[in-house]
Amino acid sequence: MGGDGTWTDRDHLLTHAHTLYQRMLCPDCGRTLTECGSGAYNVQTRICEPSAAIQRWRKENKDPAPGIVLFAVPSEAAADSPTVASAPAWWREKYGTPTE
Repeated sequence: MGGDGTWTDRDHLLTHAHTLYQRMLCPDCGRTLTECGSGAYNVQTRICEPSAAIQRWRKENKDPAPGIVLFAVPSEAAADSPTVASAPAWWREKYGTPTE
């Protein structure tokens, strides 16, 4: 940082090294091209329930009001989840459960 803005030999070398490094990476996933071509990958999936709830809402509400902000909150079924059920009694008394 600083200086008069003149590029040094070191600056040029670092830029060239970075360009070479970028060329070694897959443009889709960012892993090395060697790793990407190994065939050693499978796909795993999972469902993010909060994201799924928001996607369902968007599908059912085609024309939401301007400025509406979506965020997922636990449903009644979540009240029995280990996270809420394991909360200390004092916390549940003070803050309640997500369904209250």
